[in-house]
Amino acid sequence: MDTLEKTKDVIDENLDIFEIIFSNIKKAVPNIIIAVLFFIIGYVIAKILRKKIRTMMNIANMDVTLAGFLSQVLFFCVLIVISTVSLSILGIPSSSFIAALGGFGIAVGLALQSNLSNFASGIIIIVFKPFKVGDYIETKDQISGTVRTISIINTALDTADNKKIFIPNSNLTTNYVVNYSKNDIRNIIFNIKISYDADHNRAIEILKSILENSKYTIQGADVICEINELSIYYVNILAKTSVKNNSYWDMYYSVMKEIKDKFTSEKIEFAHLDTVHKA
Repeated sequence: MDTLEKTKDVIDENLDIFEIIFSNIKKAVPNIIIAVLFFIIGYVIAKILRKKIRTMMNIANMDVTLAGFLSQVLFFCVLIVISTVSLSILGIPSSSFIAALGGFGIAVGLALQSNLSNFASGIIIIVFKPFKVGDYIETKDQISGTVRTISIINTALDTADNKKIFIPNSNLTTNYVVNYSKNDIRNIIFNIKISYDADHNRAIEILKSILENSKYTIQGADVICEINELSIYYVNILAKTSVKNNSYWDMYYSVMKEIKDKFTSEKIEFAHLDTVHKA
């Protein structure tokens, strides 16, 4: 009998606990719903604000790179404010949240030191502008592409074959970066390897004529065509002139085609592939 009474008392106690829990949950449900709705609405508004701010910065002719970076920073700042208010609605004091956020930030900062470095590197890129959105760059690891976005953590490139590559910002500030778009004018160089049996003087004349008459060659630019290497397997002729940056590849492809056509018609023999590889 005593055992049954004890069991009944335990069950009653547990039921009381569950009733208290359910009662508290029932009381908290409205606040939970309000907090969730507030966060969702705030998040949507933050995204709209980010887009609007970026548009306004672009209308004001602000640098595209800076506009994208600042809009992201402002977006995350707004999210922090929204999160703070949402937690306050749930009855969690903002001071407690800020203290917890600070402690969490320290812990995350220690765990993610590289990302803090990436954030700092992002600021360096924005301020000193070694490259900007739209530039074609190449990294130390020979990764190349057009810069599409510079975010607080990484930089996104679109490669020539339309792949998206994300590179940590710190990699771009601690190693060298080749910016092919920085200068308005570039030197374009062709290394043409011919056999020793070919008429090198005629080859030089043809190359010089092609570069001088190309519509892409900058008017008045020097055209250099000379032998710059005498390998035991081939004669290398260097042809060089200047071209506008945005016409570089157009000139490269058109000149390469014309060289092939002219050399073939005048029977100027290119160096054989196996001899070039031996060198």
